[in-house]
Amino acid sequence: MTTIRPLPPAGASLIYRITRWSAYLGLRLFYRRLDAIEPRNFPADGPVVLAANHPNYIIDALAIATRTGRQIHFVAKGPLLDRYPVLSPFLRRLGVIPIYRAEDDPAGRHDNRSSYEHCAALLQRGGVICMFAEGRSHPEPRLRDLRTGTARIVLESEARDGYRLGVQLIPVGLYFPQEDRYFTDGVVVFGQPIPLDPFLAQHRDQAGKAVRALTAEIQERLRALTLHVPDPGWFEFVEQMHDLQYPANGSALDQLQRSQRVSAAVERFRADRPVQAEQFRARVGRLWHRREAYRRHRLPAADPVAHRRGLTHRLRDAAAIPVASLGFLYHAPPFLVPKLWARFLVPSREKKAFVKFLVGVPVFLAWYGATLRLLWPGNGRRALLLLAVAPLSGLLALRSRAHRRRWFDAWRRIDTTSDAELGSTVAAERQALLDEFAPWGEPPAPSPSPSDTSADPVPHRD
Repeated sequence: MTTIRPLPPAGASLIYRITRWSAYLGLRLFYRRLDAIEPRNFPADGPVVLAANHPNYIIDALAIATRTGRQIHFVAKGPLLDRYPVLSPFLRRLGVIPIYRAEDDPAGRHDNRSSYEHCAALLQRGGVICMFAEGRSHPEPRLRDLRTGTARIVLESEARDGYRLGVQLIPVGLYFPQEDRYFTDGVVVFGQPIPLDPFLAQHRDQAGKAVRALTAEIQERLRALTLHVPDPGWFEFVEQMHDLQYPANGSALDQLQRSQRVSAAVERFRADRPVQAEQFRARVGRLWHRREAYRRHRLPAADPVAHRRGLTHRLRDAAAIPVASLGFLYHAPPFLVPKLWARFLVPSREKKAFVKFLVGVPVFLAWYGATLRLLWPGNGRRALLLLAVAPLSGLLALRSRAHRRRWFDAWRRIDTTSDAELGSTVAAERQALLDEFAPWGEPPAPSPSPSDTSADPVPHRD
């Protein structure tokens, strides 16, 4: 049976602070940008319960912990604190609280009562608890039905203190457009506190109904903070419509908000005209693939400004390619080890980012240490030069890999006449589809001209 560590003193423990800073640096290298939205909704003191969705395994906990200044006690499935010789004791020292689901403990050997009592004691001391309210991590672009554990902890903790504890329940939305890819973006959105007074009043006489009502309220709040596509089979279509309506990618928050609007419009379309929606989805898919090929291969038209911009990009890319190539060659072994490990040994998509993160950090450190050790006895200057140049070359290699189509297609020769004709055809078909979709969504964005380079995905700065 998993033992729960005694309650820590007030404030974040030393091991928690060290782990949080280490995780912050690691995430800073793994992801290009990880934004915290409305962090002021996170209270600076007092008892707090965070209710979050769970798309990216342990990365979700690291993302929340590194965006707040207080120590957070995460509630995790019990086997995480039992089965792993190194990870399990470490998680217990961080104050992780185990909860055993029926599928985790079919024999009923573990009683969750002690965990609930521990959560209540933490809240009475003004602590912070984070619950992943879906009960399990999954990569689907939707919010599953929530477990009732979050609502139970909040309401039962309040009941223990005569409903005067003052717990603040904060929904937290997590969104990673490409969660397991290096140098991509993510966002942590802190929602407004959920008013608890109606549920506390109901809990005095009808505890079960109050728990179910609060769970439903948490679900609605979380759906507003993350991407929820009710039918995952339509997620690819939502992505394609997002790309057609909003040519520039923008930040992860921009993508989240736009995808939410597109998903809502798609659901209205499907409910109103299901047969037409299916046909429309097929037409959008065909155009989207044609448009992607055009965007990658087209040349600037007879626009002097666009032509000069294209020449500038080509010269910049040409100057960066040698350094990026050296960076790729040097970093290929430590880059491929975690990637291949995640591909062949980790079947769950939501765990891949964490495995890459967990394996990649020590592998990269060991690789740098080994190469410096080999160079240092013979030539200290060469070792110092490697230490100065290698990180920059590695970042250029990641950037060149992320935008490799643009780098190579910028040098491809295409007949400008046929290119312009194809661009006009694609733009006209795009506008026709957006006009057809407009009654169920927002007004379509203006169609870019064939020479408009803003139609290309725009990488934002870190």
